[in-house]
Amino acid sequence: MNRRFLYAVAVSAAWLLLMAQHVSMAQSNAAASGASTGKSQSYVPPKTPWGEPDLQGSWPAQFNIPRERPASVKDNALSDEALTQKQAQTSKQFQARQQNHGNNGIGPPANWGEIGKAARQTSQ
Repeated sequence: MNRRFLYAVAVSAAWLLLMAQHVSMAQSNAAASGASTGKSQSYVPPKTPWGEPDLQGSWPAQFNIPRERPASVKDNALSDEALTQKQAQTSKQFQARQQNHGNNGIGPPANWGEIGKAARQTSQ
């Protein structure tokens, strides 16, 4: 039994060495012949006539991400009144979540979500 095991280990090791040599030779032959790895080094992305990247194509709208900034936040910072209103809205959302502990749908419980702290910055 011991000899069979040693024989099996020796045959397996020899096979692995042959495979490793075969793979390394194949890789060195591909490198020597100038075969690429799938990426073309001369690719230049398409540009518009004025030099910006050309973004034409299919843009899925499954996440409803706006393409332009809303007109209501044209300034970089919220005014004091707008910040107070946003803080009140956040507080109402938090209170509503505290009152509804039950899971009314098929998703996770409402208290698992995060309600961020209202900030002056409009890029949130």
